[in-house]
Amino acid sequence: MITENHFEKIAIELRPMLLDLGYRFFADKSKAEDVVQEVLMRLWVMRNRLGPDDNIKALSVRMAKNVCVSQWRHERQSKKFEREEMLYAVEKQQSKGDVSEWLEEKENDIMLADAKARLTDSEKKLMAMSNDEGLKAAQIAEITGMTAHSVSTILGRARHKLIEMIKKGGIR
Repeated sequence: MITENHFEKIAIELRPMLLDLGYRFFADKSKAEDVVQEVLMRLWVMRNRLGPDDNIKALSVRMAKNVCVSQWRHERQSKKFEREEMLYAVEKQQSKGDVSEWLEEKENDIMLADAKARLTDSEKKLMAMSNDEGLKAAQIAEITGMTAHSVSTILGRARHKLIEMIKKGGIR
């Protein structure tokens, strides 16, 4: 059995290696961080069954590789499902007429969604409050405890980021 203090030390020691493994697999810091969190969570759940003689480093590497493959398969399946939905929608749209305009609109939606996914959590939150809920900077400032100037600045930078990413052709 591994104590909480010993687990903390193990987690601190394993984190950089797991992060590197996840990053080498996905080339994406966010996904690599997800891998680390998943592996550490699984190790935490298993800590009562692990002994001091167990090779926790080897176990965590194996777990990380399995998590990477599992996430990759899930993403691939999701993309396959999205493509099938798109093909079905194209066929449906063809029966109505103008497909090229509809496809261009869908491509723009995908590029915007990809670009939005690259924003920081605070930028996403503020953009949602502004765009989806229709709140003004002063109202957002009251809710978040920020100054109205800070809210405006963050929203402006987030919009600028979106525009730059879309100009570069999206992220996919």
